[in-house]
Amino acid sequence: MLKHYFTILISAFACYGLNAQCPPGDVTLSSQAQVDDFVATYPNCTEIPGNMVIGEFVSTDITNISGLSNLTSIGGSLQIQSNPGLTSLTGLDNLTSIGGSFDIRFNAGLTSMTGLENLASIGGYLQINNNAVLTSMTGLDNLTSIAGYLFIASNAVLTSMTGLENLDATTITGQGLFIQDNPQLSVCAIESICDYLGVEMNATVISGNAAGCATREEVETACTPTCPTGDVTLSTQAEVDAFVATYPNCTEITGNMVIGDIINSTDITNISGLSSLTSIGGFLEILSNAGLTSLTGLENLTSIGGTLFISDNAGLTSITGLENLDATTITGLGLFIENNVQLSVCAIESICDYLSVEMNSTVISGNAAGCATREEVETACTPTCPTGDVTLSTQAEVDAFVATYPNCTEITGNMVIGGFSNTDITDISGLSNLTSIAGYLQIFTNPGLTIMTGLENITSIGGYLFIGSNDGLTSLAGLDNITSIGGFLDIRTNASLTSLTGLDNLSSIGGGLSISDNTGLTSLTGLDNITSIGGFLAISNNAGLTSIMGLENITSISGDLLIFDNAGLTSLAGLENLDATTINDLSIVSNPQLSTCAIERICDYLGLAMNTADISGNATGCATREEVETACMVSTTDISQTNIELFPNPTNGMLQLRNITAEEVVVYTAQGQRIAHYVSPGQELDLSALPAGVYHLHLITADGAYAARVVKQ
Repeated sequence: MLKHYFTILISAFACYGLNAQCPPGDVTLSSQAQVDDFVATYPNCTEIPGNMVIGEFVSTDITNISGLSNLTSIGGSLQIQSNPGLTSLTGLDNLTSIGGSFDIRFNAGLTSMTGLENLASIGGYLQINNNAVLTSMTGLDNLTSIAGYLFIASNAVLTSMTGLENLDATTITGQGLFIQDNPQLSVCAIESICDYLGVEMNATVISGNAAGCATREEVETACTPTCPTGDVTLSTQAEVDAFVATYPNCTEITGNMVIGDIINSTDITNISGLSSLTSIGGFLEILSNAGLTSLTGLENLTSIGGTLFISDNAGLTSITGLENLDATTITGLGLFIENNVQLSVCAIESICDYLSVEMNSTVISGNAAGCATREEVETACTPTCPTGDVTLSTQAEVDAFVATYPNCTEITGNMVIGGFSNTDITDISGLSNLTSIAGYLQIFTNPGLTIMTGLENITSIGGYLFIGSNDGLTSLAGLDNITSIGGFLDIRTNASLTSLTGLDNLSSIGGGLSISDNTGLTSLTGLDNITSIGGFLAISNNAGLTSIMGLENITSISGDLLIFDNAGLTSLAGLENLDATTINDLSIVSNPQLSTCAIERICDYLGLAMNTADISGNATGCATREEVETACMVSTTDISQTNIELFPNPTNGMLQLRNITAEEVVVYTAQGQRIAHYVSPGQELDLSALPAGVYHLHLITADGAYAARVVKQ
């Protein structure tokens, strides 16, 4: 029996009606069932006018709050507490403001603040404490204001305060700042904390954390200004080294920067210590450094505010190190690369981008072959791959891409092969140099494409993979080296596809997996190495599919399990290793030959009455939830094969349990109807409310399930 009830405090309930968009007053959700009921009752709720509590003073069973994703504001305070199974705050993604205070505490499974990315303001204090596996504040990056104290304490593995850097320090008020007893927390010197500590009178308690954040003094030391003001000139190696030692974390030079000397050759040979630099407010000159062979150390420099001058560096062979410089920030007199007699490599991204604008002022001369003239560098800048997205919707476009970018290996954006109407693409073998796609890959509506040869060197796809409506496609051979997909995998409406062989090396999918409407598909072989799915799993409308073997190595999903309209499917064998706790909702519908559903993981899922399931339209044995639950009892271990004892049996009502710690007990009549459900019954079960008769007990423990027969007198 549930210990607590979903409570909505109201003052004028009749004014809102049962179908109000949001409940009035306060909201308390202290179980997963209450979360789910709230989402079902108020699916469009965006604004809670009062306080909201997710959790209890004792541990709850809440694991998923994703259904709260419509919430944008809470008028009062928000408490998230004592939810040991809650690992993510996904579901609060659209929350922008909290009118009162915000408490996040005693959530033993919570690892980060991800899910709070849009939270901008809190109208009271912020308290984050006793979250045992919280490692990061990432997710609070857009929080700019609170109106009370900031309390971060007793988070055992928290290492950094990064994520709170955009908080306006002047909004930390009341009792002030508390950072205490976070034994691994070493990084506290973020902008907001430094700004707060910059006011000496601000109340602060910092103690019990790791070195670097052990005391207020330590954090203040780490907050020391990171860069000098004005211009910087480094004309000796000693000056370079001294700059690095004095300003080890310097990222921005506000004025001009000179590395070298206008008149005399310097002894500078190494500038790698400047690797923290990201911007220079004025010009950058690198000149007269005879021993400098490399610009390693400038690879994080993204902008300057004037002329780029590289001259008379006798040993310099390459300007690699400046490739991340935004070419549009080279202004003033423009670009000068002169009299670097060994310099042959100038065709780096930033310089190529600058030279691509014909009117940009440039002097390139006196360097080695390859960088002797502007024309030489422009020739070397011919791109190996296009930037951004690539769409190939005709065979001519495929062939032109291959001719234009014969050595292209990486697509930096998304890639589409196909179109919204049938294409004439039949051959993509020329794409064989591709190794990665940063975004998604779509291959669709290519009726003449029969095989994926040409994609065999792709190992990763950063986004989703969609393969659809390729009527002639018979095989996925060519995708053999893909090991990971960052988004979902959707394979649908490929009429001639008989197998998924070709995806054999795929081990993880960041999003959902959907296999649908492939009328010729007979097997899921090819998916054998997938172990985890980051979203739902859906198998639907595959008329020739008789088995889902091939999914047996999947141990977890993060969404719904949907199996419907597969005319030839007879069994769910193949899902034996799926962790039932990772299933959000279960639908097994309209598979007319499906009679075997009582596999262990499905039984585990159905063993919890609160777990929702739609089971209908299948063959006998899997026609209803009740049928499957009855079949699941057969798969349990009879207590006669164990040392478990139930007595007295027959019983007048009270039944003693020995040698077992049951998490749940489900009672069925002799006809298989579920009649009672007990949660954490302890060592005694009260059957006195049941009429006399024979009952079957399904006892669920952490290690397995057991069956027993009991007579009630």
